[in-house]
Amino acid sequence: MKRLDSMMRWSNQRKVTRVLFQCSLLYLQNQVP
Repeated sequence: MKRLDSMMRWSNQRKVTRVLFQCSLLYLQNQVP
């Protein structure tokens, strides 16, 4: 059970990282003239 919890946390962390990455990419694209 503990292992499952850590796996869920890990996947959630990855999801958040991916969203942040996409947001930063969009931001950079918008900054380019």
